[in-house]
Amino acid sequence: MTPTVSVCIVTYQHAAFIKQAIEGALAQRADFPFEVLIGEDGSTDGTREICLEYARRQPNRIRVSLRDRTEVLSGGSPAYIARNFLMTLREAHGDFIALCEGDDYWTDPTKLQRQVDYLRANPDCVGCFHDAKLVDAKGQTLLESYFQSEQEEFTQRDALESLLSREPTCSLVFRRTALAEPLPEWFVSLPCDLYLDILLTNHGSLGFVRRNMGAYRKHVGGIWSGQREAPQLIELIIRYKALLAVTAFEKYKGLLLQKIAEFQAALFTRKDAAAEIGRLEKIVQEQTQAGKSTEVECARLTVEAKDAQKHIDDLLLQLKNLAATSIEQANHIAILEKERDRLDALSTTRAQDCEHYLKTIGEQTAYIKALEAQRALTTRK
Repeated sequence: MTPTVSVCIVTYQHAAFIKQAIEGALAQRADFPFEVLIGEDGSTDGTREICLEYARRQPNRIRVSLRDRTEVLSGGSPAYIARNFLMTLREAHGDFIALCEGDDYWTDPTKLQRQVDYLRANPDCVGCFHDAKLVDAKGQTLLESYFQSEQEEFTQRDALESLLSREPTCSLVFRRTALAEPLPEWFVSLPCDLYLDILLTNHGSLGFVRRNMGAYRKHVGGIWSGQREAPQLIELIIRYKALLAVTAFEKYKGLLLQKIAEFQAALFTRKDAAAEIGRLEKIVQEQTQAGKSTEVECARLTVEAKDAQKHIDDLLLQLKNLAATSIEQANHIAILEKERDRLDALSTTRAQDCEHYLKTIGEQTAYIKALEAQRALTTRK
């Protein structure tokens, strides 16, 4: 049965939290079928084993995709998380997609039903989200309400100007049609929460459901909530500058420049700004050095590729020559076969002639013998 909702959980090193995330999904009570997709990114703390055990218990409900962690944090951007996130989204089969990262969880068993009902009643909305409490690594409540707003719907301009992906990721449910391929390159290059909101609002508004139905966790290992404010501001500056280069967002150029200026002003008032900028400069230097090594390796691989191509070209030429020779041989064989058939026919004819000739000789010999016998009889008389 095709699921109505695909619950997408991306996880890495969440052994202490992942059970709560999965249990929150499985506890949902809805009048429609739903699946749970888990994108596990090569954890070494037991997260992978926990996910596989849940999938073993409920193979018809849970699917686990195991990724290889081949990329590293780059400039504050979790490239591997983004890749895992995008791949998991692309594996969804439901009409709607619900997000829940492996360190967050849902607290209301009617969450999916309420959000799907909301979207069905509001066809102009591409997705919706809700409030959640903020908890620490031990599950202790830090804030009863993480997101509140008087606004009920958010457009694409709102997503860029004020929303800024501040809604809890674990609260978002949206229509899968908004992810129709091909996805724009600006999103594929870094499918983060902010870019997802911007992509979704190409297809409609995001609605705010006024109900607290989840828990957003803040801990040291968190990709976003565990960061200090300076890294967050730098990340926003980088992402907004990237959007300036996208033709589709030329209409927001003034807004983007304004927000970049605001982020920069906020950054330079931070005491940790200098240290964070220094950290990023060090990363850039390391990447530059790595880039040089990569350039040398690419040059070597290019030479090898050219040699391999030449070898392939030589083989293709030999195959063409063999093919031409084969055609000539086939033509010659056809001629020989035709000549053989002619000779066979001639031999058959000659054999028939010989048979007829021998028969004639036999008849003539018998006739001569008969004449000789008659002559001898006449002579005696």
